[in-house]
Amino acid sequence: MVVVTYNRPEDLKECLESLKSQNLPRNSYEVLVVDSSTTHKNETTMLVQNYPVKYIHTKYKGMTLARNIGICKSRGEIVAFLDDDAIADENWIKQILKNYNKPKIGGVGGKIIEDRPVRIKKKKQVIIGKIDKSGELISNFDLGEERIEVDHIKGTNMSFLKKHLIEMDGFDNLYGGRAYREETDVCMRLKKRNYLIIYAPKAKVFHKRIGPKTSHAIRRNIKLDYWRARNHSYFYFKNIFASRILHFIGFLKNNGNMILSRARERLSFLASIYYLVGLIEGALLAFLTCPYRLLRNLNCKESP
Repeated sequence: MVVVTYNRPEDLKECLESLKSQNLPRNSYEVLVVDSSTTHKNETTMLVQNYPVKYIHTKYKGMTLARNIGICKSRGEIVAFLDDDAIADENWIKQILKNYNKPKIGGVGGKIIEDRPVRIKKKKQVIIGKIDKSGELISNFDLGEERIEVDHIKGTNMSFLKKHLIEMDGFDNLYGGRAYREETDVCMRLKKRNYLIIYAPKAKVFHKRIGPKTSHAIRRNIKLDYWRARNHSYFYFKNIFASRILHFIGFLKNNGNMILSRARERLSFLASIYYLVGLIEGALLAFLTCPYRLLRNLNCKESP
């Protein structure tokens, strides 16, 4: 189990408590904490000494870099990832393992119960874990009670066979910021190799609510919008555009609406510009780097 953390020792403590309390023999799984903290490094270092975990501190920032370090340092056949602000159900690991019951299963994710009121769905049948032809995601990972095959799973609660991650060169380090779309990219690459991605709702985690929308948070969200747009555009042109070029108009329409909504809802022109710049940079990144990838994402020999 890999937990990536950054300057959140209080959240990490609750996360590690939940992993310590799993309904499995403790010697049947390992927990790795990959920490890139700067302001809370000492607190995090002291905290992990109270838990049976392997602790790795890295000076390099970035979710994908930290996940790839976790892959390299893990010893199990299955690598599961849990966010540091998530709390695992006591049967989480057991349910993850249980669902690797066929050779073609490459990834398993579970239900994510957000710390907010449950949404009311009018439709009887809920769509979960789908990617549409224009690259937009339908998640709904807090809903559904049946085990089903999906197109993608979410980074808060996901797992993959380590051998497949190694074969595919791990997570793509070009997903910047909070690495929005990194896990979807891995799922797409697995499905192109004809492996199945499974949503297992009994593998539950509880995810904490994001704080209130203060003026500082709004300014921060504008920066996050840039990374969301950049990463989504990179993901789309890397994985979808060439095979579904006729649906490009859908991509343009969806993101055009996003730009307009940001102009109306937040700091108007600035928010729209950030989003547009992100879209353009993501597209350029995909076209200029993907056909000629020379740098490896996984470099296990040099991992800390």
